[in-house]
Amino acid sequence: IFWDCLSDAENAFGPKRPELQYEVRITEEKKYPETINYGTKVLVFLTRGRSRIGYYYEAGHEAVHCLNGVNHSTYLEEAVATAFALHKVRSTFGQDGVDKCQVSSDYQQAIDLVHQVDTDVITFGRQVRELVGYGSLSKDVTPSVLAELYPDAPQPAIDTLTSDFPRQQ
Repeated sequence: IFWDCLSDAENAFGPKRPELQYEVRITEEKKYPETINYGTKVLVFLTRGRSRIGYYYEAGHEAVHCLNGVNHSTYLEEAVATAFALHKVRSTFGQDGVDKCQVSSDYQQAIDLVHQVDTDVITFGRQVRELVGYGSLSKDVTPSVLAELYPDAPQPAIDTLTSDFPRQQ
């Protein structure tokens, strides 16, 4: 499932960095962070025992992080990863599957920030990533990049979207 999600993430947001190699490990308990970059190797931890819906959500979310494999993320990257994960769940299980997903308040806040700029988070992520040459949604996107793409966007939303997302524990 993860490899299909990664392929779909590339189709949605552009290519992953070609030098990156990936290893997926299944863990018994949730491990944070779930995606770790060790130079050219990206290690992805997925949790055994999740529901099928939960597994698609987790794999879809981490697939977006794997496009560039950075070790920190911004509200922007988390919003795009969450929206893509929900998209994967919806395309596989329908709206009933999405309704069973519990998006935490900080991830919902990230999506709500994007909605202040663009109502379609997937298109937003694709356009932003294309503008930065298919670079990282975390390290390559600055407030000026977002302002160039969305000149009428509220500056507080842009500033927060490009700031570090609080690390999950």
